[in-house]
Amino acid sequence: MNTYVKTFSSEFEKKIRKFFEEKNFEFEEMQYAFYKAKQQNCNAVFYKSGKFVIQGKEIEKLVSEFETYMQIENNINSVNQDTTSSDYDCYIGTDESGKGD
Repeated sequence: MNTYVKTFSSEFEKKIRKFFEEKNFEFEEMQYAFYKAKQQNCNAVFYKSGKFVIQGKEIEKLVSEFETYMQIENNINSVNQDTTSSDYDCYIGTDESGKGD
């Protein structure tokens, strides 16, 4: 995993910042963001739009700790992988390529 993205309301800004302060991240101001937190191989940005991004090498442990701290369930494995086309009632499609012929 190199990128983790979640959306939060702005009311979580201080709670998220506290998590990264406890992990000894350095903070920078960033345009359109509440802050950017960074360490040697990892950056975390909480944008004013509510988008929260963690990027870096080997961030799995940090993401796991963050989700535990924020009480987020990791739903990656809960997606039903056994769906087939017969599970759906309607189909949308076209055989036109949009070339105008």
